[in-house]
Amino acid sequence: MKCLIINGSPKKNGNTDRVLDAFRTNFDGDIEEINPFSINGKGIQSCLDCGGCTRQKGCVINDDFNKLIKDDYDILLIASPIYMSNLPGPMINIVNRFNFIFNNKNVLHSSFDFKHKKGVLILLGGGSACKKLMGDSNQSNAIKQSMYIFSKLNAEVAKENTIVYVETDAHPVENNYLLLEQVKDIACSLNKENFFIEER
Repeated sequence: MKCLIINGSPKKNGNTDRVLDAFRTNFDGDIEEINPFSINGKGIQSCLDCGGCTRQKGCVINDDFNKLIKDDYDILLIASPIYMSNLPGPMINIVNRFNFIFNNKNVLHSSFDFKHKKGVLILLGGGSACKKLMGDSNQSNAIKQSMYIFSKLNAEVAKENTIVYVETDAHPVENNYLLLEQVKDIACSLNKENFFIEER
């Protein structure tokens, strides 16, 4: 059983990292982690509209996006802060990089089918909403953007595997024992699932 974590925060030991610590500590399977901000690795660049995906299958940019589309994991966990009522910019890079699927299909007539997997969503925010960007609520855009990523990678996100906490300014994660317990419960429930890697 393997979980791929997308850590959408540039801060080490910040709220997002503390929530992920609760998951890492209690999850029994293998964990691979990527950070679109390129804190300790390649990160995830924006789509360049280079046309490479009109000539070959997949995306030609060599960065951590390839770990997402490698599709060798059973659980996809997105943990991210909310910036200005949206996911951070490098997280949005993931959204526009799925452009390769459209070009592969329509130019190369090649499909890119991902196996079914479980999804976990943890969004954290604080401060006041950016009313011109917020949509229905301060977190609605970030939720929609995250769900788009899950849908493209064929990850099903159950209600019990979704956490949206937007009071980090007033109540930091490290002091919110109920929130950390909720994350622990998600990890423990996933430990009981029967997963297998589909042969491709």
